[in-house]
Amino acid sequence: MKNTQKVRDWLHMALKEYDAALGDFKNERNSEAIQHAQQCAERVSKSILSFLGFAVKKTHRPSDFIVEEILEHPELVQSLGLSGDEVKYLVDIVTISSPLERQGTMPRYGWETKDRIITPDEIYKKEIVGVMLKSAMMMLVKSCEFYRLREMDEILGDKVKEVEEYVKKHRID
Repeated sequence: MKNTQKVRDWLHMALKEYDAALGDFKNERNSEAIQHAQQCAERVSKSILSFLGFAVKKTHRPSDFIVEEILEHPELVQSLGLSGDEVKYLVDIVTISSPLERQGTMPRYGWETKDRIITPDEIYKKEIVGVMLKSAMMMLVKSCEFYRLREMDEILGDKVKEVEEYVKKHRID
């Protein structure tokens, strides 16, 4: 782990994005909720990358980096000292994050066809948004569980606890 302050900062920003997503969802601003859930997912993955000592580059698909540059290289997994449980959490995190990250610009611009633009509000119905918000919430939960595996309570414990308490209070079921 190279930069605990950046880990904390990414988690802080991820939680703010999740909070914004919930507010948008409650006010039926579905495409905006998706956009914030997407940014939450990206920031959780960036917190993981910072935790593992990687310089986080500007990208909207950090889960691809986790897969392509870490998980697909067993020698790197070993040199990072990742346990089997930690690898499982990373796999869970990227599996959950990938669909959110791949929303791309659709929450802002819709889907352009030959004849028209299918607007974001036509694409993102309440049920879909609910599923995506649950995914963002699970990313927050899984990241906290990942950090706890490293017994980071002295260093990250207060931020992890803040995330866990928020998710517990604002859980979408």
